[in-house]
Order: sequence, then C-alpha cells, then structure tokens
Amino acid sequence: MSSGNTGTVTSALNDDEWDAEAQRQQGDPGIVTALTWAWSTNTVLDFDPTCDTLDFGWFSAETFTVAEVAGSVVISIPSSAETYTLRGVTLAELSLANISALNASALVAWSRILDPGDGAFGGNAGLGKEIDIHWGWATHETIAFDPAHDLLDFGWIGAASFTLSEVNGSTVIALPASGQTYTLSGVGLAELSLSNITADDASALMAWTTALSAAHAAQDDAGGTTSPTAPVDLPMDLPVDLPVETPAPPPVVEAPVADTPVVEAPVVQPPVSETPSRETPVTETPVVETPVAEVPPAETPSAGTPVETPASGAKGPILAGYYADWTVYDHNYTISDVPADKLTNLIYASANIDASGHMVLVDPYSDTQMLFSAADSVDGIADKAGQGLAGSFNQIVELKAAHPDLKVSMMIGGWTLSAHFSDTAATAAGRDTFAQSVVDFLKTYPMFDGVDLDWEFPGGEGLAGNSVRPDDGANYALLVADLRHALDGLEAETGRDYTISVASPVGATKIANFNLAGLDPYVDWFNVMAYDFHGTWDSTTGHLAPLLDSADGTGIESAVAQYLAVGIDPGKMVLGAPLYTAAWSGVADGGDGGLDAASTGFPVGSSVGHYDYADILAKLEDPNSGWSLYWDDDAQAAYVYNAKLGIFSSVETPASVAMKAEWAQSQGLGGMMFYDLSGDATGSSQSLVKAAYDSWVQGKSFSEVANASSLTPDKVIGGNGVLDSVVAAAPVAHAPETIDITWNWGKQEVITDFQPTTDVLNFGWVPADSVVLSEVNGSTVIALPENLRTYTLKGVALDQLSLANVTGHDSSIIDEWSATLDAAHKAADAQAALLGVSADTHVALG
Repeated sequence: MSSGNTGTVTSALNDDEWDAEAQRQQGDPGIVTALTWAWSTNTVLDFDPTCDTLDFGWFSAETFTVAEVAGSVVISIPSSAETYTLRGVTLAELSLANISALNASALVAWSRILDPGDGAFGGNAGLGKEIDIHWGWATHETIAFDPAHDLLDFGWIGAASFTLSEVNGSTVIALPASGQTYTLSGVGLAELSLSNITADDASALMAWTTALSAAHAAQDDAGGTTSPTAPVDLPMDLPVDLPVETPAPPPVVEAPVADTPVVEAPVVQPPVSETPSRETPVTETPVVETPVAEVPPAETPSAGTPVETPASGAKGPILAGYYADWTVYDHNYTISDVPADKLTNLIYASANIDASGHMVLVDPYSDTQMLFSAADSVDGIADKAGQGLAGSFNQIVELKAAHPDLKVSMMIGGWTLSAHFSDTAATAAGRDTFAQSVVDFLKTYPMFDGVDLDWEFPGGEGLAGNSVRPDDGANYALLVADLRHALDGLEAETGRDYTISVASPVGATKIANFNLAGLDPYVDWFNVMAYDFHGTWDSTTGHLAPLLDSADGTGIESAVAQYLAVGIDPGKMVLGAPLYTAAWSGVADGGDGGLDAASTGFPVGSSVGHYDYADILAKLEDPNSGWSLYWDDDAQAAYVYNAKLGIFSSVETPASVAMKAEWAQSQGLGGMMFYDLSGDATGSSQSLVKAAYDSWVQGKSFSEVANASSLTPDKVIGGNGVLDSVVAAAPVAHAPETIDITWNWGKQEVITDFQPTTDVLNFGWVPADSVVLSEVNGSTVIALPENLRTYTLKGVALDQLSLANVTGHDSSIIDEWSATLDAAHKAADAQAALLGVSADTHVALG
C-alpha cells in the first residue's frame, strides 16, 4: 500500500530479536531506564539488549538524536544538553523490543533507525502472504493467517479507525465506521507479535503494541495459555484513544447512504460560475474541555452536554486556497495539483442548499466516484473500479495523509448556488434542517474539518432568481448560530474541532446587509472577497482588486476599514486575492495602457471577460507576444495591455500579492486566501500562492519577493513612479495577548508571534505535574503529555521569558516555571561568561 511512501513504519524483527523479546515476556523483564529531562547530564548505561528497555515516555522524535560512537549507542537530547550512552552496545544489537514510548513519533524514529533499508529488518515478512487492511463497506473477511510468516498491512488506517479483540480464540479486527471486520481464524492475540504488523500510520503500531502487551500478559497470568472460547480481558477498550497528526482515512461509501447529504445523480458537466465563489480557511475552534488532571468541578463541563464555544480568530497566518470541483473537467486540475505545502487550509467548492434546506453535493460523480489515473492521484497509485470511495474526496484523504497539518473545509453556496439561503434561514425548521444536514455530511465524509458558507448575498445583489428578504442579515446570524451549536455537539461526540468560515463581501451596500457583527460571535474567520471591484458588468476598464482606492473610490483599504468600523477583529479577516483577471476588448491605449478607458466588449480567456493568471504569465514571458505589464502606483495594482489586440486586463503579480501580504500583516489581518487554485502558475517561481507563502511564512519583505520576480513593470503610472512598498518601515505595535493553555486533545500549536515583553501564558487550573517544559531548537515547548498537547513559542527561548509571562490558579505551575526559568537563566549566564559577552536577555513585562 501507499507505494512511493518511503516512511512506512514496520515493526518486523528478526528471529534473534524476537527470541529476546519472548525471553523478556517469559519472566526476565530486565532493567527499564526512563529517559528524563535533566540539564547537562551524561548517563552511561550497562545495557543488556536481550532484556533491557529504554522508556522514552512522552519524548517525541524531534527532541532526541541517535548515533553510534566508538561501538556504543549514544542518545542525545540537545535542548537539555544531556546524553545516554549504551556502553558497548551497537545499533545492530538493538530492536524495537528494547524501546518503549508513549509518543508515536518516537517509535517511528526508532523503526527507521533500526531498519537498514535493505530488507534485513523484515523478519519473516514477505515469506508468507501480506493481507492489506483497507476500507471495504460492510465486508466481513475470514483469513487463514500464519503468525510465523504472514503480515497485516494497515497502510494509512490509524488507531482511531479500528478495534482489536479476541473472540472464540480468533483475533477480530473491526473497522466500525465502515461496518467491516477481518477475522484471523483460530489465531489468538497472544500468538501474534509486532513482526506481523506493518503500517504507515504510527498510531496503528502503538495500538497493536498495547494490545499485544495486554494479551501476552494475560497469557502469562494464566500460566501460558489463554481460553479458546472467552474473549481476552484487555485493560482498555482498543483502539487506544491516541490523537495523532496523520488523520485516519474515512469509511468507504460506495453509494449514497440514506439520510446522507448525497443526492442527485452524477453530474458530468460542471456548474456555471460567472463570478467565482470563494471559500474560507479552517482554524482550530475551541472545543469542550475535558481535563485529565483534577480541576475545580465548576470548570469541567458535564459529559454529553454540548457547550457552545465562541469563535476565535486564527492562531497564526492562514493561507487558504479554493479548489473548484468543476476544474477537474475544464482545466484537468486535480487535487494532486494542489500546492498543499504552501497552504494551511484548502476549501473545496462547492455544495449547495436545496429547496428543502438540506446541504447537498452538486457533482457526486467527481466528488466520490471519478477514478483517477496514477498520474493524477496524490499517492501515485491509480484508482480501481469497485474500490469504494473514489473521486476527489478520496484524493483529499491521500492529500491529508501526505500533509497532516492541512485543514479542509467544504464550501456551501457561491454565486450560482445561493438560491435557497434566504428561504432556509428564514425559519427555525429550515435552520435546523440545514445544520443537521451539515452534521450528517461531516460524519459521512470525515476528511473535512469544517464548512465555508458563501451566501451571495443576503438582502440582494446576487443572481436573479435567488430568494431574498429584508431581514436576511438577521436570519443569517441565526442560521450560523444554530450551525455552531450543532457543530459543538458534534465536537463533543467525536473529539474533533469543526470550523465555520464565511466568504464575505466588499462594497458598502453588501456589507451593510451582511450583518457582520451578528455573524462574528459564531464565525472562526471571514474570507474577505477583496476582488470583483470591476468586471464584466462595467463597460469601462478598471482594477479587479486594487489595494488602495482607485479612481471611483473603491479598494481593499476602504473595505477593510468598513469591517473594522463594525467591530470585526482584524485577526479574523483573511484577505482574498484572485487567481483570475477581469478583461475588456476594444480598448484604446490613451497613453497609460487603457486604464479607466471605454471598451466595446470582452475577450474570451478561461471564460468570457476572464483570463487565468497562468495564461497572462505565459503571455508576459513571451517577448514576442505584444503584451506589456503596467503598475498603477495610485491604486497599488497591476494590469496588462496589448495594443495590437486592444485588450486590457487586470492581473495579480508576485509583487502585488507581496504588497497586499505586507500591508495585511501591518494591519494585523489573519492571512490570505486565493480563488481559485486552478488559475495559478503552480510549481512556477512566479506562483502567486508561493509569493504569499514567502511573505507570511518565510518572512520575506515586499522588496525581496518583488525583486525575485521576473515580472517587472514596463511602465509605472501615477504615485511616485516607483514600484515600492506602501507600508511604513516602523514596526506595528504588538497588542498584549494572553495564550490560554488548555486540555484539547492531540493538538500541536505553534505560536509564531509570542512577545516576551507583552504576552502572557495562562495555565488556569493546569497543575505542574501535567506539564513538561523544554526548549527545542531555540523555541520553548510546553507539553501536556497525557493529552498529546503541545504549545511551541517559535523562536522564543526559555531564557527570554520571566515569571511575568506566566499566570495560573494552581501555585505548583508557578513554582515549576520559577525553577525552570532559574535554570535556563543560569545556563545562559554561564554560557555568556564563557564567551565574554552580556547575557542580559531576561525579559520582564512592563
């Protein structure tokens, strides 16, 4: 499975290694050495590979290194300057039987360290048959399995997706979500070992480790035998509830199931979209907190009672891109083309609301049934007829497996799909029907992390035939509030976070009707559609998305000001940018390339009056094309003109995107989004998504991005006549921020803008014994091991912090921080003394 994946986790050991493990299980437990955080210690161990164990606890792979030095294995923990040396023991003498870990990544790291990559670390794997554990709706397979030679391959199926049990002497592997089972006939759990398991998802390996340990222990307690008729009494209900970074693939759905949102017959032709619809990035919405450690009862929500959680802004820059499902037809643009390495969020367009208020798929064929070739598949493996779930939804599963941090939302609505929003939102019954249908969709297709609502537009100005009411804005807020309540209930049920983003307009009338303030409490962020200021409804040329107000007084700067005027947090605004253009024909030059000039019609590019950015780029890169690039320095916007053809077109460039990114960051906005990805020059150095990534993530300035671009204006119109940044050089003041340290399961949160001079970490009732503090590669890491939860203060070392940065109700956490910071400051002082420099880096607030 998953050919092309070089990181397969395999636990197969050779016979000698498993004899050693068997010896340990049969009464020689050996010595267990627990690795701990201990500053500047160097521990030398007389380690016996036949029976001893290294317990890595909650250490993750990135916190340690392993090397063999002069015939001894050396384990280093760089952040605490400590080592463990297994004196006289080489890597070749070790096996996974010597390793215990609670963090899946540590097991993965050791698997790769001990596997030489030549097949030697395979034990009996390959001598027998290999059984692929895969998604097959409502199938029940009985297998004649030989524990001495056969292998179970779980691929990307993670621990959260299967259970293990033993029934009447046979091991049963169940995948509850798809209603399927695999039964190893006559083979009990105690007869199996980790040499029978291979998996791409480390959590599957951990689940098996726990199950087999329990089964072997039960066998030992029973004097070496287990009952052939009674189920094994395992200490926990498997699978182990291990939140892992790699999401488990969803259940296979071969056909629409009753009460699911899939309705209409496969639609081969894509829906018409005259004005592109847009979608929102997904952030982590706070969920119901269920602490593991003791906290005051008043702060612990009662189990099973959904608690509405207020929406919050993004915890770092959002870079979102819309994938339009119809582009698989007219652009041959597939999920495999998505630049997921440059995005935090992918928004899939689009679903619809039908006349009954249900969320429905528009094109179930491309979404769930279309078969993709190996060349068009994310994992490089061709789809097969009868495989169950196929289509773009299956490709999203593969994309998230390759990019575990990527969040994916389903867009609902758009320019051509907003007909029934008003009718649905107008009644409590309609709102309830819609909210429940969204819940059903997210249960059926768990590869999605939330929804993006795109009602174009409450109160009118949308497509003719849309239902419209004067109180659309107020009803929209009620609709989103009911949806938020329903998703809070789903979060309590699944333990996941589900986000709501809203594609929101520019233009004073649309903004006034939209009820931004009413939506705000229930929305994670707004995808501001900061484009379509001009288009095919105009006979005069103009900018599609000017940063500053153009001649008619419209632009991004004034639109954002309108959001701020009604109290929207700038951090909840994600600035949209188009990957298409607005174009006019029959345009005379007039001395400035046809800007603000009359036209006689519209050229046909990707559609009437539109080109893709990639098409304009190709024209500009051809020196004989006759196309020239202009920069309007008054509006801070680019455009192109072809004098021979008389065609004017707005366009974004790497420089214009970098300009918007730098401006947005100076205003405290939450990120950028792009509509739609098929229009970009993906993979090119001139990609617009890459330009945004370089600015927001790589930290490059406008000048650095602009100077690296091959698209240099042939002429600058207005302003100071120079393409330069409009953002003042002075840094923007950082408003003090409080970061709440919470118990949310399995999240690894990176805080990129923590300021030791102003910001505070609020631990609430989290006690010291639930927290591990460390520094990794110059960044402070706060871990809550029992919940697989981490917070990383990127680029902020421990010695840059002080107790003024910490608050909490439990005094033990303050004591823990005091001791940790004292040690860090002393270590920094000592290092500075050796170098003969000042170590005055300790920061206090105020």
